Amino acid sequence: MPLRAFLPVLLLSLLLPLGACANRQDSPAPSAPATVGQNEAAQDFDFDDYDEQTEPSDPLGSWNRVWFSFNDKVMRYVLDPAYRGYSRVVPEKVRGGISNFRENLKAPVRFVNHLLQGEFAQAGVELGRFIVNTSTSLGLADVASQSKPLYPYYPQFATFSHTLGTWGVPEGPFVVWPFFGPYTLRGSAGDLTDIFFAPQTYYLDWEVSVPVTAGLMFNDFGRTYKAYTQLTDTALEPYSAVRNAWMSLSRTAEEQRKERRTGFSMRLSPDVMPSSTAQTRE
Repeated sequence: MPLRAFLPVLLLSLLLPLGACANRQDSPAPSAPATVGQNEAAQDFDFDDYDEQTEPSDPLGSWNRVWFSFNDKVMRYVLDPAYRGYSRVVPEKVRGGISNFRENLKAPVRFVNHLLQGEFAQAGVELGRFIVNTSTSLGLADVASQSKPLYPYYPQFATFSHTLGTWGVPEGPFVVWPFFGPYTLRGSAGDLTDIFFAPQTYYLDWEVSVPVTAGLMFNDFGRTYKAYTQLTDTALEPYSAVRNAWMSLSRTAEEQRKERRTGFSMRLSPDVMPSSTAQTRE
């Protein structure tokens, strides 16, 4: 069997260790820190926003604590020193361009998830943004965001984890994977499936796609690690702080997704239209 057939496994074992903190995600739209960047949308979240009052159930707690400690050491003693050296060599503007390129590269994944969620207007916006950013800057600049959007855009919900949520699949318990970091069970399945949606999975040999994608994820390590240390360094019990933040963010993201009033579904059903719009049509 050709090596290409094993690419999803290779991506999971080699890419996410260097890029998870996310999420994303799935992980929630905002994500808590994993080893470097799981759940992609999590990278810009402020942990001051989460609700720490509710103590989530943790049936996998014994497993989770072992790997949380392991991942914490990997980040602090391997990835953080490596990233500090990287940031001294690579200018901030260059790192920003690489981040934009990575986000643009994920546009096909978001496009497919928008379609699977029935968000056809969002899929159209995603396609338009991808064409503009790719044709003007090869994705190194977010040119599409420099003009006023013609339609609301919600990329943070365009993951397969949120797609499963749209279909009624529950999140499942909190789980920490070695190297991968924190997830829910649904988020784990979602991120795995998103790998199959990524074009580079099929159009690049694994010898190229694995190190390139790992490098792109590592480029964003700094901002996620900063949020992670801000949370864990001030917590009496770091594992519980990350778990509670992650699950709180996941619930918040679910609520935001359900409350969203955009896309083709809004035009089809008056029940989900904003009140002002419904009154106008009456």
